[in-house]
Amino acid sequence: MSQSQEMIVLHPHYYLDNFTSITDTIAARYLDLLTEAERNWLTTFSALPLGAKLLLVRLLSRTGNWFRRDKLNYAEIEDIDAALVALERAKMVSLSHQPPFDVMASLLTKPELLSLFSHLQLKSTLRKPQIVESISATLTSEQTPRLTTPCICVHHDVMPVFLLLYFGNSRQDLSQFVLNDLGIYRFESVTLRQEDRLFTNRDQIENWLKLSELATFAGSMLKQKTAQVSWHWPRPSLPNPTGHPFPANGRGWLTTSHGTWSAKNRWMTRKRSINNPPCHQQGSVWRALR
Repeated sequence: MSQSQEMIVLHPHYYLDNFTSITDTIAARYLDLLTEAERNWLTTFSALPLGAKLLLVRLLSRTGNWFRRDKLNYAEIEDIDAALVALERAKMVSLSHQPPFDVMASLLTKPELLSLFSHLQLKSTLRKPQIVESISATLTSEQTPRLTTPCICVHHDVMPVFLLLYFGNSRQDLSQFVLNDLGIYRFESVTLRQEDRLFTNRDQIENWLKLSELATFAGSMLKQKTAQVSWHWPRPSLPNPTGHPFPANGRGWLTTSHGTWSAKNRWMTRKRSINNPPCHQQGSVWRALR
């Protein structure tokens, strides 16, 4: 097997090394723009034992902020329970055997819900959303049952801010490091100067994050195939201009998208074809989404 064909084996702690690269860069370049909670998070994280750091980065890399203990299985973490104790002691996570029912419903499977609430004699032919709705109709917060496995809640999700400050956008994540580690992508090494920072104040960061969230929502609305979903978007919800180029462009794009969706919604209710949009700006918006 040639050298170029050899399989690349990542270090077991590769994801912690990559995450540390992010936190070190942010601490060096953007510490003054972080909130007090984010600065405290960095300080607390740096003092954690290795196992706790590994587990926390694993959790931060996953979707959502609630997780089941019995579903965590990472071979490189010697003692997950000890790591959880350290994280809970540091107030980075909390553990509960009795989470809110909406959390419980999202974490449990349909068979598990039927078993846990067997006294309700729900039909197994029902779909999970129907089962959840039936349980919710009869359940009070005091009646939420206790689970055999603890559920883990990550308290402060720093990833959106940290990834934005590191990559300069809201699209890239930790998987970019893996692509580099595997040799799929190669990123050029550049000298980072303090005067070349993308952000100069906190409002720019908050606006970018909010506009990115609204852009994702706008894209999902524009892709709807029916007019059943109503887009209730009051214009005052847009963040105020800060002079930053992306938020300024983002405001314009989102305003156009809102007008496009409204036109599309009205047009579809008149039962006309979606392939002939009535709004002259629709084509540009669709191109922006691709």
